[in-house]
Amino acid sequence: EDGGAEFWLDSVCPSPDAIGQWVKTSERVEKGTVFAQSNEPLPRSAAEPWPKTLLFKEAVSRVLEELQSEWGGHTGSENHTPAQQAQEVAERLGRAVACSRTFEPGELPDLSFSPLPSAEETVLQNGPYIDGLAGYGTRSQSVFLVHASGEAFYFHRDTSAIPIEEAADQAWTARSFLPPPSPPPPPSPPPHLRAATGESGVGSN
Repeated sequence: EDGGAEFWLDSVCPSPDAIGQWVKTSERVEKGTVFAQSNEPLPRSAAEPWPKTLLFKEAVSRVLEELQSEWGGHTGSENHTPAQQAQEVAERLGRAVACSRTFEPGELPDLSFSPLPSAEETVLQNGPYIDGLAGYGTRSQSVFLVHASGEAFYFHRDTSAIPIEEAADQAWTARSFLPPPSPPPPPSPPPHLRAATGESGVGSN
């Protein structure tokens, strides 16, 4: 609508209704929208996403709302570099999503599709953060940010053996990527060509 770029999310995942079949979806993500995608599809009869996916989305939304309130239309304090600002965002997001909740059976959709015993499948729906100490859980977390300056930042941390009590303060490994340089302006023509061009524009009566 405003002439800017559009963002579309395409995904291909196993069909929730037919074993051995795959389903492709394409969805436009509107500007300013927080979009959360689970790696496990729900049956088409389920109207809401997985509860842990909603919990994750709500946690990220709160952080972004807080930053918007504190920073307004600016990209943080003018005294901070883009790298420092990105680090602040990553740390806040990391603390926000290092949370977990055990959902009651009544809060979960129908889990009869799972080949696992009901009690085990219910445990797998805890989250969004799950301790990896029992052999299953949140293996890692990543944050990718693009600053208004065009510089991009990638944050990653290994959480495979981190209890939830320590996950919020787990350090990030960061990498930055500078935007590609602007192409140089086209070279000016040599003086004799400029003169010839100027003379060609002179007419006579």
